[in-house]
Amino acid sequence: MSRIKKMINRYEPGLRNKSQIRTSVITGWLQHYNLREVQYMVGHNCVSSIEGTELII
Repeated sequence: MSRIKKMINRYEPGLRNKSQIRTSVITGWLQHYNLREVQYMVGHNCVSSIEGTELII
């Protein structure tokens, strides 16, 4: 993982952790798909598990 992180940091020096990448992907999906579709793509069973991500948009 360290090698991959170094490679990514070369292009995105502000990257703090892998959770930030996941959140960015989910936020992008929420701009194109409705909440239920994103929930399915991420694999969550409960809508409330990604409702907080929606506030980042």
